[in-house]
Amino acid sequence: MSALVGSNPQAFLDLVLPGCRFIKHHRNKLASSERQPDAIIEAWHPISVRFLFNLEFQTYKQAHIPEKLLLYNVLLWW
Repeated sequence: MSALVGSNPQAFLDLVLPGCRFIKHHRNKLASSERQPDAIIEAWHPISVRFLFNLEFQTYKQAHIPEKLLLYNVLLWW
């Protein structure tokens, strides 16, 4: 899935959020942090206009994934 997002983000959006349109990729290196999200894309949806889609692919269940995604979201807007 990570390769699909990197190579064809519109196809990924069509798969998971039909009707959305890809706008652009955002940086994967977050300011003031060594953390790197898997993918951050900006997209457009007819109802919610523009939004950031932070994708984090996991190979196993992580107990702290909600906190990790929250931290990524804060750092994205920092």
